[in-house]
Amino acid sequence: MIMPLINRLEQADSGLFIQAPEGTCQQVAEALGDASKSHAGLTEAEDCQLAIEQLAIQLAVEPAHTIAATLEAASRLIGEPIYLLIDRAERLEQSDLTYALKAARDALASSELAGLRLAFFSTDRAALKRMTRRQSAPFFCAQILDVADELSWEQAEPVGLEFGSMTIDLQTRELTRRNALWALGNPEKRETATQDLLRVWRSDRDCPIGPAAGLSVDEIRNLVPTFVEEGTSALVRYSEIPEPWATRFQVASLGATRALDGYYAHNWERFLDLWPAEAEQIEALVELELERLVIAGIQKAQARSAASLAALGIDSDELGEWVAEQVNKGRWPEGGLLAAFRAWRDQNIQKNTSNAVLIIDLENTCMPESERPADYHHQIIEIGAAWVTPTGELLAKFSTLVQAENPVTPFCTELLGITQADVDGGLPFAEAMQALARFSSLYSSTTWASWGAADLKSLNADCAHHGLESPLVGWTHRNLKKEWAKARKINQVGMKKALELDKITLEGAHHRALDDVLNIVKLMPRCGNQKNTSNAAPDTES
Repeated sequence: MIMPLINRLEQADSGLFIQAPEGTCQQVAEALGDASKSHAGLTEAEDCQLAIEQLAIQLAVEPAHTIAATLEAASRLIGEPIYLLIDRAERLEQSDLTYALKAARDALASSELAGLRLAFFSTDRAALKRMTRRQSAPFFCAQILDVADELSWEQAEPVGLEFGSMTIDLQTRELTRRNALWALGNPEKRETATQDLLRVWRSDRDCPIGPAAGLSVDEIRNLVPTFVEEGTSALVRYSEIPEPWATRFQVASLGATRALDGYYAHNWERFLDLWPAEAEQIEALVELELERLVIAGIQKAQARSAASLAALGIDSDELGEWVAEQVNKGRWPEGGLLAAFRAWRDQNIQKNTSNAVLIIDLENTCMPESERPADYHHQIIEIGAAWVTPTGELLAKFSTLVQAENPVTPFCTELLGITQADVDGGLPFAEAMQALARFSSLYSSTTWASWGAADLKSLNADCAHHGLESPLVGWTHRNLKKEWAKARKINQVGMKKALELDKITLEGAHHRALDDVLNIVKLMPRCGNQKNTSNAAPDTES
């Protein structure tokens, strides 16, 4: 199991999150050592300074001011990929250390360095999912590898682990089949029974036993004769049933009454009548397993950052909805799955998106007014966006952190909940604008909105500061703060106060970009439909 795991780690282009039994991380470390591969581990460190000290000792370099700098020094010294193993990864779920590790991975991905292979180990799959499925997480949409499920199914020898070798022992194979079919109805045993039946199915496919292994039920029924002796019912002779059907029937008939010269024909007929339904039951389990692997394949193919998902024109929620729809249908579409998904999405777009609205919220660097220089430039450090219908139906969402020249002050962290490490792990400004441009192109509408005009001013100002054109140039902007207040005939208020007045619960963290966007979405149906004429002529009111 360990070498295939190391091979997967070598091929991973992001952090690899591994659900595996306790001790797997240590086994991987030992195997890397035996293969003379440079590696280090963070077993107890949960803060950056302690992690720097541990890495410096293990990689024999001087500690630098950051994890990235320490690993860069080691990479230049070693000249080959460094494997960094983090055991009990759930410890870091709320730690800034994960952002520092992502920054280090990105730094070592440059052409002059050999790369960093990051592996997070845990027995807690739920924790790993939280660490890779939150759009604000540094390793958003990174691959989760379930050692128990994926390696056993894709690479294990076709052997019944509890019952000996099913590849050569037909009796064992059929006992496994029968016991598992009987156990399926027991919720406590269903999972084990399912895995046993999958091994039986694979053994039948890869290692058929007996001259009649390829015959159908009807063919075997016609092949096996019945006979009647005086004073008895119709019988079938065991010796006249070819394998594997003889053993299948014998195991299925354990405990059944039989005659001296053979089995009762009505038991044989009943066995044959029930066989297709049992085979369909096993095929259905196989289909579910293949669906799981297909879904895992799609997720692996998209195991990139949120920006890369947007580049492919894929929203993770839409992808999940499409996959669920295919599973409910019980079949996968013909041809390429990505093309089929896009065709499905395009059909949905035509239904109710010609007047969709792109809602955006930006979070910026900030500092106390008493300490702020007169020429201070509030730089964007987080973008949240969502496509919605005019009635507030969520179509797609997007979020990314953005690197900034200004430092993140303690005042800013207290207000926004965003740290310097968060920002350092974000996208460079130009890449963030490209990602926003790709997301904004998901739908044909060119109307965007924000709560007030401050976000419009901030976007235009920051793009000008970096010498870039706004990705929303020429778009119509809606000031939802102004629309909402006019509809209620009251003065303009902040988004949090508007939710309170409309008796809507604020969800998520206030002043986190995507959370604010999703709260603004709830206010959409209560807004009017006034529009500014263009991006170039914003409201003067914030």
